[in-house]
Amino acid sequence: MSSDEPAHRRMGGNLAAPTYEHAGIGIVEVDAEGKLLRVNTQWCALTGYSSDEPPGRSIFEGTTDDESVQADYERFQRQVAGELDRYTIERRIRRKDGSYVWVSITSSSVRGTDGRFLYAVRTQHDLTERRRAEEALAARIRELTALYQFTDRLQRAETLEDVYAPALDAILGALQCSRAAILLRDSSGVMRFVASRGLSEPYRRAVDGHSPWDPDVKDAEPICVDDVSHAAFPKTLKRAVINEGIRAVAFIPLHPAGRLIGKFMTYYDVPHAFSRPEIELAVTIARQLGFGIERKRAGQALQASKDRLEFALNAAQLGWWQYDPLRSVISGDTRAQQIFDVTPGDIPIEDIITKRLHPDDAERVWTAFQVALDPSNPKPYTIEYRLQRGGGEVTWVEAHGLAHFEGGGHNRRIESIVGTVQDITERKEREEKEHLLMREINHRAKNMLSVVDAIAHQTATKNPEDFVERFSERIQALSANQDLLIRNEWKGVEVDDLVRAQLAHFADLIGSRIVMHDPKLRLNASAAQAIGLALHELATNAAKYGALSTNTGRVDICWGCDGDSLTVCWTERDGPPLSAPRPGGFGTTVMKAMAERSLDGTVQLDYAASGLIWRLTCPAASALESGWGS
Repeated sequence: MSSDEPAHRRMGGNLAAPTYEHAGIGIVEVDAEGKLLRVNTQWCALTGYSSDEPPGRSIFEGTTDDESVQADYERFQRQVAGELDRYTIERRIRRKDGSYVWVSITSSSVRGTDGRFLYAVRTQHDLTERRRAEEALAARIRELTALYQFTDRLQRAETLEDVYAPALDAILGALQCSRAAILLRDSSGVMRFVASRGLSEPYRRAVDGHSPWDPDVKDAEPICVDDVSHAAFPKTLKRAVINEGIRAVAFIPLHPAGRLIGKFMTYYDVPHAFSRPEIELAVTIARQLGFGIERKRAGQALQASKDRLEFALNAAQLGWWQYDPLRSVISGDTRAQQIFDVTPGDIPIEDIITKRLHPDDAERVWTAFQVALDPSNPKPYTIEYRLQRGGGEVTWVEAHGLAHFEGGGHNRRIESIVGTVQDITERKEREEKEHLLMREINHRAKNMLSVVDAIAHQTATKNPEDFVERFSERIQALSANQDLLIRNEWKGVEVDDLVRAQLAHFADLIGSRIVMHDPKLRLNASAAQAIGLALHELATNAAKYGALSTNTGRVDICWGCDGDSLTVCWTERDGPPLSAPRPGGFGTTVMKAMAERSLDGTVQLDYAASGLIWRLTCPAASALESGWGS
């Protein structure tokens, strides 16, 4: 038999034919064009074709858009050309019913004595179950990864907007939907879009406010629509959904603690059968999202309460303090720290007593403090006393406190004492001046009455006929002039002097690693105080964590006026990487909130990878002495 005889005829009598049928795997023979010559029974069972259907069909027919099929085609061409004798590849093959199975194909060349390609024997192992297991595992890994990343980002979220973005990422990544949205109930109970991905504005307007659950429903259940075309939606809603290209949709309720606060939506561009594991996964995401939203809302409410308290304390010019009896330390807010002339953080109570209290008041203050801490008969802590500040300055303060106890009876013990403190130096000075003035008035009044008495006697004795006229003239001549006028006088401070004073510890770095751009500007008293505190905090942080904590970091400080605005900027570079501190800390309050509040301005605080950037912008009129804003 010649080598040119058709391969399928020559193989018809091949002794290997019985082996093909009993091999337990699919085996086919294909010619150089990739057309089937012969198939065995196992291959027919795998693909759904009968034995007489495949011959003449291409093994690449109808599946050229599949990457694995394209790779098989390219290798087969190389095999026919003699570049490969044998290769193995995993790819999909299409069954007769249109479904696909994954197989591992080993294609071996059969060549004539002259080396010319005759046909290829291709063995095919069914990998469908393995592939399903791999895909299930990959899906599970994808889901767990999405949940982990969602949970991690939730912990670091500072605002509600910081919650929505990772939630949408988790929904799209774990549930493999085409589009997604989050809707929350507003103050009137209506569902409103707060975040979405892939939805048009007309669609959001059309369906905004829709909810499949009653407002008062408890423990709402997910609602899944496999095919929107068969859904019992209102006509206008159904039209809007279909026009948006949505073919399947799921409503997943957000109900932490059983109270419906909103929902998230998953959208699919083709009909989609929702499985029980998929719905359970969606419910897990909803639970995390609901708790995240409620936590942020609670945090916002707490912050609003703190802001109101801070506003009230500022309005009353009060500072707050707290004493921890277990550690014998006292701490407080910015105003309290300023009043006691202490640094931020916990201060041992012994330091306050020995270093800050006036010696003549120390015993009296400590006695009142101990009475307030007595669990058997505590008294409110209310007292006025003097403090000794740096430089010998003495100030008067008024303090109030209330102790908090735990337990009862013999087990009752002090937990803490919280109170307020107010600088009453001006009041005490006024009271002292008023006291001195009253004594002076009393003294003068007595003297004046004595003089009046003498005048009266003299006038009555010497001029009885015109007593009234003469007495009135002399009394008018003795009228008082004016009382003593006291006021505090605060002078302005130049920015250059303020910066150098706050950076005194880094004086040797000024001009080298610390560069100042210093046009002459003079701050008023309140601006100097606010900016000085911020510069002090910035310098302290730079020395601990920022550009001044290394030998290579640099700080640029510049200021200037642009029209009606004053700008002060602190820029760090070449320092170690930074991370934002937890929200609500003392340093952030001084650098941002206090400066903004004191100067009616705005502070941009950027913890950039290249270094911290602090920029204050405020009206020049509120910060500069008169005549320095032009």
